[in-house]
Amino acid sequence: MKGSKFNMIEFLAPRGTVIAEDTRGLHKGRHVEEGDRLMLQLQFSNVLFGCSYRKSVVDKNDVIDELRFVIDRFPKLYMSYLE
Repeated sequence: MKGSKFNMIEFLAPRGTVIAEDTRGLHKGRHVEEGDRLMLQLQFSNVLFGCSYRKSVVDKNDVIDELRFVIDRFPKLYMSYLE
């Protein structure tokens, strides 16, 4: 990772690395310099920019103990999804 005077961060990682990011900022991949890039991208969001959608709601009492622990530890992160 390196920063610049333009407040950019570049991630360089070996094949197979998993990167989780908040994509609300400006972001893009660099051009492939050699070979191919195979990427799996999963998106989790609670906003579809004006489209209508059914809200995802989770019953806190209906989750496994490990997730309940995380919800209790970071309640603001999950507050939009809990009944």
